[in-house]
Amino acid sequence: MAVNAKRKREWFTAFPKDYRWSFITSISLQRVSGGAANTSEIFEICRRLKGKDGDDKAWVREWTRMGDRLREMGQAAQRKKNLYSAADFYNRACNYYQAADRFMFPKNAKSKALYRKSIDCFHRYVTLTDSPRTEIVEIPFEGKKKLPAYFVHAQNTKKAKPPVVVQYTGFDGTKEGGFSMATLELVRRGMSVVVPDTPGVGEAIRFRGIYLRHDYEVAGTAILNWLEKRKDVRERSQTAFPLETGLNLTCLATAQQPLQPLVLQIDAISPFLFINCSVHCSTDLCLHNHSNNRECVQRLHITPLNFVPPSTLTRTRPRTPFSSSVCATASFIS
Repeated sequence: MAVNAKRKREWFTAFPKDYRWSFITSISLQRVSGGAANTSEIFEICRRLKGKDGDDKAWVREWTRMGDRLREMGQAAQRKKNLYSAADFYNRACNYYQAADRFMFPKNAKSKALYRKSIDCFHRYVTLTDSPRTEIVEIPFEGKKKLPAYFVHAQNTKKAKPPVVVQYTGFDGTKEGGFSMATLELVRRGMSVVVPDTPGVGEAIRFRGIYLRHDYEVAGTAILNWLEKRKDVRERSQTAFPLETGLNLTCLATAQQPLQPLVLQIDAISPFLFINCSVHCSTDLCLHNHSNNRECVQRLHITPLNFVPPSTLTRTRPRTPFSSSVCATASFIS
C-alpha cells in the first residue's frame, strides 16, 4: 500500500507517491556520511523501483540485490586481504539488507535469514575495520537471556575511563542502524558508546524472543550493572542518548530526576541537536513531536553537537533505577 509522501513541508521524496519508501530511502541517505551507504548505490536502487510504488516485493528484491552485491564484494576483498575495503562493503551490505527487511512481510524464516545476513555483515565490518574499535558484547539480562550490543571505544581522549553514552534506538530502529548516525560522532568526541538491541528491538526480538515491555527500567538497570563491572568505565559516569521514539519515553522516565544535563536528539531527521535540560523541564515539553521542535528550541538552551564538550555529558549521583510506567524505548540515566 502506497501513501502519498507529500507533506506541508518540503522534503526529499525519492518516491513522491509513497511516504514509507521515501522515508526509509532518506534514512539510508543520512547514513552515507557514516560510511553505511553510498549515494550512487541508493540511486541505482531507486531507478530500478521507478513506477513500482507500493510493491513491497519489488522493494525487498532490489535492496536485497544490492546487499548481496556488496556482501560478495566484501568476501572477495577479504580473500585478497584487502580488509579495510572488505569492512566498508560489509557495512553497506548490512544497511541495505535491513532496508529490505523493513517491508518484508510476514516475518518468517526467510525474513529472519535476511536479517541474520545483515548481522553477520555488520559483525564482519566491526571486526575488520581499524576505526572505531568495537567489541561485540552480550549483556546479561533476565535468567539466561542476554541483550546483544556493541561497545564502541572513545577516540581522541587520553582518559583511561572516558564518559559512556548508552545509545537507544527508536521504536523500529536497530543497533546497527544507529551506529553510523550517532555512534561515530559521539566516539570521535571522546565518549565511549554502548549500543544495545533492547527488548522488542532488532536482534533481541527477532532471534532471542525478548519482547517489548512496559517496565523498560529492567533492561536499563541490566545495561548499567554490566557497564559498572567494566574496568574501562568510571562508575556513575553514564548518560543516555535516545533516537526517535526514545526521546519522548526517556523524558517520561527522567523528568522528575535531578539530572543536568539530559542529552537528547530531538528529531530523527534533523541535524544533531542536544538539549541541556534541567530538573525543571516539564513532561509536556518533552512530548512535543517533530513538528513542534521550534517551541522546544525556544524554551530550552540548544547546543550544536560540535560544541558540546564531553565534560558536560557526565554526572555523579547515587544510582537508583528510574520508575517508568510507559516505556517502549526509554533510556536509563545515571
